[in-house]
Amino acid sequence: MKPCCFALVLAIVPLVLWHLPIVQRVILHISALCHEPGAPIWFLVFAIPYCAVGLSRQVLCLIAGAGFGVVEGLCWCSLAYEVGALLSYGFGRFLSEDNKMVHLDNRRGVKAFLQSAPFRAVLGLRLMPFGSSLLVSVFSGAIYLPWKAFACATALGGLPQNVVFVMAGSGINVGHEYEAFLAVMLFTTSILLGIYLLRRYRANEREILLSRDRSAM
Repeated sequence: MKPCCFALVLAIVPLVLWHLPIVQRVILHISALCHEPGAPIWFLVFAIPYCAVGLSRQVLCLIAGAGFGVVEGLCWCSLAYEVGALLSYGFGRFLSEDNKMVHLDNRRGVKAFLQSAPFRAVLGLRLMPFGSSLLVSVFSGAIYLPWKAFACATALGGLPQNVVFVMAGSGINVGHEYEAFLAVMLFTTSILLGIYLLRRYRANEREILLSRDRSAM
């Protein structure tokens, strides 16, 4: 399956499941809990480790949108995603310091990709709707990427998908053509930008290899 088709499937499947009657009943119950005192704290207690272990952020955003609304749901989801990613990043550093990542040298291509331009590389990977968020975070920590670049790229790269699925969860895009069009355009733009950044890196890498070959001749 082509990456674009796979990304489209990942975007559509959660939205289709979201409208199943049994799912709607569960979400209505969760939404009622979100209006209880201290609900944001309990949400973060659950959502931060949920994001830290790399589980589906789309589902979390749908629930937050249904329970808290667009603005508040987006804030809590983005915070949980950022803190969870930083925890995974710290875990990667812990593994690296204790020499537990014995296969790290076998991933030199990925290591060079991330270290060449940390912010751009992580941003490109975060914008893509597929791939393992957990692996990106742990590996970034293990190779000691600058944490500020990692944190900023994670926040910006995760924002488009957070917005789209929080909007879907809140019901804003249902029956409103303008909001639906905006959500689709935002999701598509994030994918295209991620692909552009990754392809640009590969092009730069090929140019560097060619220049080295020429200098060696």
